[in-house]
Amino acid sequence: MVLVLVLGSGVSGLTCGLELARAGHQVELWADSRGMAPSNWIWEFPPYNVAGISDLIPSPPETVIRQSEARANNWAKESYKEFMRLAVEVPEAHVHLVPVFNLSRHEKLPPNSGADWLKDYQRGPPVLKGAAALTPLTYTDGESYTATACHGPWYLKWLRAELEQLGGTVRYGKHIKSISECFTQEPGASVMVNCTGLGAREIVPDANVYPCKGQLVHVAAPWIECTIFSDDPAAYAIAVPGQDLELGGTAQDLEQDRKPNQEALHQILSTNAQVQPSLSGLKGDAWVGLRPKRSGGIQLELSLG
Repeated sequence: MVLVLVLGSGVSGLTCGLELARAGHQVELWADSRGMAPSNWIWEFPPYNVAGISDLIPSPPETVIRQSEARANNWAKESYKEFMRLAVEVPEAHVHLVPVFNLSRHEKLPPNSGADWLKDYQRGPPVLKGAAALTPLTYTDGESYTATACHGPWYLKWLRAELEQLGGTVRYGKHIKSISECFTQEPGASVMVNCTGLGAREIVPDANVYPCKGQLVHVAAPWIECTIFSDDPAAYAIAVPGQDLELGGTAQDLEQDRKPNQEALHQILSTNAQVQPSLSGLKGDAWVGLRPKRSGGIQLELSLG
């Protein structure tokens, strides 16, 4: 049996560890601390900005962007199948089916390559008719489909429980400074998988990885049962059954300060209230996290050494 070290306890690390354990490997997952997770997660297609494009960082070549997007789209399609299965067959995973509306105020949306396989996919007038019951704003184009959503902390807890049930070990408080240090601390390991996200800047090191500060607001709005993305005003509301509504959001590249910004909080509340007036006057709690982004997209490659 091969001993595999997995670095990182976010959704990538725990999922990777679980799949390796299911394949019959001995898995140890090391992390500095527990994975950071906002409350509500929504699966969306196409995935959001997988190439790490930023106004503050030189963009990679167009061919690199397209290759990164194609890979991520294939992974997203496979993950959609699994999340749909979990939603139907595994209630303890806390994955739910949620309708999603993606609305464009002034322009036509680009074609969605998932139109043929996304559940309940619709585009154009039928979507705009449905959206009229949700928002007073007038949109030019829209698409809708059934997506999967979950409560992030509960889903991470379920992943860890599944991994440990298969004999995997999760160790927090492991401060790793380099890839080579892993094999020094655990010489019996044959393979190491790096899922550290933002930590890859130092551990690899990978200078293409950088932080993106995101601020969200959670409000009590149980009457909202679908997820809406609006381009103008730029706002989104992610609904997960049994959880507060998650409103977004900001995306500040290269910003590392995790303190909530009160101006951003009020802006998020205001723009979402324009889209859904029933949210007007609600008070909310801010959540701030650092998204890992990488210029040129996700790095997934084998290194022999």
